[in-house]
Amino acid sequence: MTDTPEAPPATYLACTLEVNSDAGIVIANLVPAEAPSEFTHLIVQERMISAEVVHWSQDESAINDLVNKFNRAIPCQIIIAHKTDATFKIIISPDKMKAYVDVKPAKGGAPVALENLIVELTEKEIDVNCIDHAGLNEVIVAQTPNKILAAAGKDPRAGQDTQFRVLVPEHNVEVLEEDEHGIIDYLAGKIYVTIAADTPMMKRTPPQDGKEGIDIFGQSILATSGKEIAFAKKMPGTYFAEDNPDLLMAEISGHPVFFNDGARVDKTLEFDNVDLTTGHVKFDGSVFVKGEVRPDMKIEVTGDVFIKGAVERALVTAGNNITVAGGILGDTPSGAPEQGLATFECFLEAGGSIEAKFINLASVIAKNDIIVKEYAFNSLLMSETNITLGQNGGKGKLVGGQTRAGHTVIAKVLGNQAYNATEILVGASALNFELLKKLKFVRDQRIDQARQLRVLLENIKAQNKQEKLGQLELNRAKKIHQTLLRLQTDLNEIDRRMKQVNLSSSSEGEPNVSATTACFPNCFITINGASKQTHNEHKSISYIKKNGEITTSK
Repeated sequence: MTDTPEAPPATYLACTLEVNSDAGIVIANLVPAEAPSEFTHLIVQERMISAEVVHWSQDESAINDLVNKFNRAIPCQIIIAHKTDATFKIIISPDKMKAYVDVKPAKGGAPVALENLIVELTEKEIDVNCIDHAGLNEVIVAQTPNKILAAAGKDPRAGQDTQFRVLVPEHNVEVLEEDEHGIIDYLAGKIYVTIAADTPMMKRTPPQDGKEGIDIFGQSILATSGKEIAFAKKMPGTYFAEDNPDLLMAEISGHPVFFNDGARVDKTLEFDNVDLTTGHVKFDGSVFVKGEVRPDMKIEVTGDVFIKGAVERALVTAGNNITVAGGILGDTPSGAPEQGLATFECFLEAGGSIEAKFINLASVIAKNDIIVKEYAFNSLLMSETNITLGQNGGKGKLVGGQTRAGHTVIAKVLGNQAYNATEILVGASALNFELLKKLKFVRDQRIDQARQLRVLLENIKAQNKQEKLGQLELNRAKKIHQTLLRLQTDLNEIDRRMKQVNLSSSSEGEPNVSATTACFPNCFITINGASKQTHNEHKSISYIKKNGEITTSK
C-alpha cells in the first residue's frame, strides 16, 4: 500500500478508482469535490464490480482506511486491491496411496497451469499411471480453496477364501399351480428332500491368490492370499470321494443338512400323521410328516422337522429348522405366565428357523428367523434375529400377543381395526432384556448402598481428626471399608455381565419395526428399551430408535 502525504481537510471529497492492469493493482483516489456524496464499504464494492476487479485480492485494512479518511475529508491515494496468481501444494497421504493438490485459486491472476501440476507431481516421483487427470482439470478451474485428489494408487485385492458349494438343495419345489382363486401357495409347494447314498453333496474350492496393489510411487503392495479352510471335523453320514478329497459324498440315504464348512446326512423318519397311532416322536435325526400333527402329540428331534399339514395344540422341538406347510393352531393360554410371557399349550422351538403358513394362539421360538405367510394372531413369537410376515404374496398380519426379535419385525399389517393390543419388542431377546433390567436394578442398589457407606466412613474419619477413636469405632470403620471393597467387586461383576448382554443379535443396520401396508392404534413397540404406543392409523411406516426415543419414517 502507498500513501501520499496527508493534505489539509477539504470540504467535500469524491472517490475514483484507477486500475493498473500491468502492475496488477487497484488505486483509490480521494479528491476534492464540489458537492457532498455518500461513501461506504458497499459503495467501494459496487465501484470494483463496475471496474470488473471485485474478484481481485482486496486489502480490507486499506479499504477501512479509505472510508475513514473519506469521512474525515482527507484527500489521499491508497492501493486497495491487487491481482494474485493461483498457488498450489502437493500433499501425500501417510500410506502413500493418495496425493492431493491443496489449491488456492487465482484472484484476478493466472490459474494453475496443467504443465506445472504435472512437473510438480513428476518431481515428487509419483507414477504417471496413478495420476488422476480429471482431478487435475478440477484443480485448474477451482474457484474456492480446496483439496483435490490428484493421484491414487490401487489397493491390493485379497485372495478368495476357500469356498464350499452345495451341490444338492435342502428343499425341492414342486411345479406351482394357481388354485380356483388364482392364488399360488408357495409354501405348500416345498418338498422335503432326501438323497440316496453316494450322492455328491458339497464341493470345496481351494483358496485363491490375491492381486497385488501399487502405491502412487509405483511400488508394489503384496496381497494376502485367501484363507485355507478345512472341512468340518464332524460330518456324520458323509465321506470324501476317493479320487477327489474336495468332494463330499453322502454315505447313507437321508436328509441333507448344510452348514458353512460342511454337511451331514440325517436319517429321516417319515409319518403319514403323528397321532395316537404313532405315539410321541423322539429321534436323533430329521422327521417328515406327510399329514398333520394331532393335539397333545410331541416331536423332539436333533435335525429338521417338515410338516406338510398343520400342527394343532402340539409340542414340536428341533435342533435345526421347522417348516409347517399348513399352519400352527393352538388354544387359549393356560398356566401362570413366566417373566411376563403367556404360556400356550401349542409350543414350537427350533435351533434354526421356523416357517409356517399361519400361527394362532401358540408359542413359537427360534434361534434364527421366523417367517409367517398369512397371519399370527394372539401368539408369542420369539426370534434372536428377524420375524417377517407376508412373504410370497401372503396377507402378513400380526395381531395381538407378544412378538420379540433380536433385530427386525416386518409385517404387512401391524394390529387390526379392532385395535387389539399388540406388543412388539426388537433389539433385545426377551430373556436378555429382562436380565438387563434386573442387573441395572441391582447395580443401582449397590451404588446407593456404597454411597451411604462412604458418608458414614467420612464422618468417622472427620471424628478421628478431632478426637482419638475407641477400638469399637475403628472396628466399625474397618468393616465399612471391607464392605465397600465387596460392593466394588459386585459392581465390577455386574458391569461385566451387562456388557455380555447383547441388545441386538444382528449387525445389519439398526433394529426396527416396520409395517409395509398398514399400522393400527394400540401397538406397543419397544426398541432397545425405548417404548412407544401407536395412537393413529398409518399406511406404510417404520419405527427406529434415535437419540433415546422411537421415531418413525413413512
